[in-house]
Amino acid sequence: MINCKICGVELDETNKSNIKGLKQCTECYNQRCRSRAASLRFEKGYWGDEVRLYGAHQIKKNPGEFCDDQQREEVHSILKAIGWSYNEDNGVWYDGKIKNKDGEWLVDVESSSPGPATKYRRFVQDNNIKVPAVGYSRIPEEERPLNTEQILDIQNKFFYNNRTYHQLAKEYDTPIKHINWVILTTYRRLSAMYGKEL
Repeated sequence: MINCKICGVELDETNKSNIKGLKQCTECYNQRCRSRAASLRFEKGYWGDEVRLYGAHQIKKNPGEFCDDQQREEVHSILKAIGWSYNEDNGVWYDGKIKNKDGEWLVDVESSSPGPATKYRRFVQDNNIKVPAVGYSRIPEEERPLNTEQILDIQNKFFYNNRTYHQLAKEYDTPIKHINWVILTTYRRLSAMYGKEL
């Protein structure tokens, strides 16, 4: 028998929350969500009386899709405030520096790398450090997305040849999350080994 950890009522299929592992009845869960939303509205009160909280179902996947007109107005006002303009003909936001009104990028977005990359790359290259080995310890070998040689090759190309996450993901035909895992794990190893010098 499992009871709600807040009110103590016995939980069954009809009155328990749908979140796996959450030992709360639906009433307590809903009350907690309402009070959380109210406290957020209070904290964000400097925005004005109408603070709107969006649920995951209201955030659309594709650009230019909105759940209602108010959300559309909010997005348009934010983009206009930061200097972007809207091209009514093709539905493209542009600023003239990063993107033009035809939707073409004026800068190489994929070549830009995250902030820590420069610091770690410079440290590795300047001190002629051998990049520490990383690997999957908890995943069976046949299920690993990258093998040991590929991981080492990715590390060398990232740190010594200044390749970006996107370039490596295309080269190895793998989702960027796998490249990200290799680089971030390498960062952690380098921080553990050379923390004070970084």
